[in-house]
Amino acid sequence: MYQNTRGEILEKGVAIEAGVSGILGYILNIDPVKSRSLGHQNSALSFNAKVNLLTDLKFVPKEIGRQFQIFSEVRNKFAHVQHVDGFVKCFEIVDHKKYLLDSFAKAVPEGDEEIRLAVAFDMMTMHLGLWMNLILERSKYLKIQELKKTAVVEMARTFLKKNAPKEGSEEDKIFLQQIDVLINEIDQDADFMASVKEAVEAGEKATVEEKH
Repeated sequence: MYQNTRGEILEKGVAIEAGVSGILGYILNIDPVKSRSLGHQNSALSFNAKVNLLTDLKFVPKEIGRQFQIFSEVRNKFAHVQHVDGFVKCFEIVDHKKYLLDSFAKAVPEGDEEIRLAVAFDMMTMHLGLWMNLILERSKYLKIQELKKTAVVEMARTFLKKNAPKEGSEEDKIFLQQIDVLINEIDQDADFMASVKEAVEAGEKATVEEKH
């Protein structure tokens, strides 16, 4: 079941790193294939540097960061240490065996340690894959939220600069209804509400200045 371990680990490493690069590319609006930092050139960031960047961007909590670190260390040992041809030998020099088994092999019966470590590593890799999907979905959601916030602010600013709607007018009602729809779709926070208030105040100020 766990033959050709080295090739499997390296293949998983390529897939995980490509996933991390893709997420960073989406978040930062960079094409990872053409990017000097995220692509395959000699100037590209290391896997650990990419994970650290995701962490700095607040997408990776401490526990997931630790799992990425373990994954990276295991992959590097299989890739660069000749005598490491299995998980038992790998975890003789990677100091995370207890954590890996306690976290991902609780249901695996005691016995062949190679199998227990292999199963635990596979489970951790699957966990990281699921987490990367969550990161991508979260980043997509945040982008949509930012677009909606921008729409609300710009609608308020543009409308109030160009118009001085009369209280109770049909035009005023339609405008306010549309703003309400957008605002209700947004996760409101202090910064966003402040930006809306600022836009409204700027629009009202511009309207007053135009009257005079």
